[in-house]
Amino acid sequence: MNGMYYLQAESSLFPNGSAAVQTCLDLTSYCASEIEFNYHMQGADIGELRVEASVDNGANWTTIWVESGDQGASWYVKLLDLDSYLGGTVLIRFTATNNGALGNIALDNVRVRAFSEPSISEITQVDPTCELDNGTITVSFDDVINTDSLNFSIDGALTWSAAIADNSGTTTFSDLAPGLYDLRVRNNDGFCEIDLSDVTLVNQASPTVTFSMTDLDYCIDEGSFTLSGGLPADGEYTGDGVSAGSFDPAVAGSGVHTITYTFTDTNNCTDSESVDITVFALPVVSLDLGTTTQCIDDNTLALTGGLPAGGTYSVNGVTVNNFDASTAGVGTHTITYTYIDDDGCENTATDDIEVFDLPTVTFSLGDTQTCLDESGYDLSGGVMPSGGTFSGDGITGSVFDANVAGEGT
Repeated sequence: MNGMYYLQAESSLFPNGSAAVQTCLDLTSYCASEIEFNYHMQGADIGELRVEASVDNGANWTTIWVESGDQGASWYVKLLDLDSYLGGTVLIRFTATNNGALGNIALDNVRVRAFSEPSISEITQVDPTCELDNGTITVSFDDVINTDSLNFSIDGALTWSAAIADNSGTTTFSDLAPGLYDLRVRNNDGFCEIDLSDVTLVNQASPTVTFSMTDLDYCIDEGSFTLSGGLPADGEYTGDGVSAGSFDPAVAGSGVHTITYTFTDTNNCTDSESVDITVFALPVVSLDLGTTTQCIDDNTLALTGGLPAGGTYSVNGVTVNNFDASTAGVGTHTITYTYIDDDGCENTATDDIEVFDLPTVTFSLGDTQTCLDESGYDLSGGVMPSGGTFSGDGITGSVFDANVAGEGT
């Protein structure tokens, strides 16, 4: 009985009689079944239309539906549940009876439907990560006969998915938050619901990153150094002046620089922490000694002229407060002024002093005695080098006057 036949019991042909038709249904391997038909019952002598079932090959019959009396000229649709007969074989019988010659009972579009239980092969899950609602549940299923499509539920049958083709193999629920999911599946016609195993999604937390440094203040001339202090290990440092895990104050420049340590775990979850490093410029230092030359026999020179005040002076790496030309010796000597500011940054300035040796002077007089009345005696003929000055009693310019000098040596 598949809906292609039209059956009619005409009272004028069989007054005060009955007619019956039956079929055998094997419902052994199905999880739900139903029979649907159209019927027409018109006439004053209509008796009844009865649907019966027998599980003992016709020895006994059970009425599962009956309609009696004149129902008018309309056609009606009836759907009967056959789930009570699942797991075995059942005979279904239609019986029409009339009470006279005025009546017509007809059947059309008789259709039996049987549904197979969904076959679930595997349920897999991917837990949410990074505090996000990005978990998934994937259900794999087999293609089953007499089933075109399936519905799935993850909230205990409160809501159902759209129809999913039975031969598609899998369906995945995405963007799921942590929690308990009650999985159900059924035939798309609403039959054969199965309570699948519950799935619990657990959030895979993001890593917890810490980053600390002992020293956060640097002078701009300090060399590049390897950054550390970020945990868990094997993360990445970024920021001004950072390259390949090292920080270079000179590249970063003076000012406050945010250095960030970022770590990504095996779930591709990321966390980061930052610290601020301050880079200080060097102090501006100058030195003007006020003199650039000294003779080797000059008095000790007190060193001054370094700015800002409060620094130290040194010669050849030795800290001094005074410069002694005789100790330094002939030649050019660099005086270094070193100043350290409140940030601990150091800078220097230099100035040079050149120490000159004394000249070699010779003075020879042809005559070492003279009389008081002798005229002026020119002293310049016996000196080397020329250009110097003469001094002593009775000397004016380069002339010695004995009368002025008076007697004696």
